[in-house]
Amino acid sequence: MFNYDDFASYIVKMQKALEQQGQEKQEAFNNALMIWTFTSIARNQM
Repeated sequence: MFNYDDFASYIVKMQKALEQQGQEKQEAFNNALMIWTFTSIARNQM
């Protein structure tokens, strides 16, 4: 079941962490989205 609240809070955390490393906001968001997608797919394969 897809949980939008978990997704949103995860993206915010990832974005903040990536921004602290000096990345642009859009790039940070794209990276967070990509990482979340991979982990989500991996979890569904279990």
